[in-house]
Amino acid sequence: MKLMIIGILIAAAAAIAIILFLGFPPSNAVTNEAIIVAELRRLNMATGGAPEQMNVQLPSELSDANWGLKASVCQEGGYDLYAYAGKDVLLTSYPINQKYNNTEFLQAWVVTSGDKVVCVYRTVMDGSALTPGVFSVKDNPLIRPFKLMI
Repeated sequence: MKLMIIGILIAAAAAIAIILFLGFPPSNAVTNEAIIVAELRRLNMATGGAPEQMNVQLPSELSDANWGLKASVCQEGGYDLYAYAGKDVLLTSYPINQKYNNTEFLQAWVVTSGDKVVCVYRTVMDGSALTPGVFSVKDNPLIRPFKLMI
């Protein structure tokens, strides 16, 4: 009986540690959905499939290969992600109706802070061999729309 209680306490502590480390999982409702979808429509991006959301704290300096690249791509698209360095933001990703070079399906990432869209950028889908596979929302002749089947 004692071992069972200890096991339950360890499992509960592990769950709490995971939640504290990764943040609370988002509910089924999409936070900021109206402003996100409006921004994607403004950019002529149709969504298909369910979005994924995660809360993240941006690094205090956006200069590494990950967030440095994304901040640069955001700037190219007319957004200023640098102003949000070190702050908590919400990342929302949607599969979109665009392909890179007619071979790589893309997804849109929308960064919001409160009820403000901070940045939108595109990436290839997970599992793609294209590296780095991060694109601004600026027109790109290699990115073309296709008809979504939903």
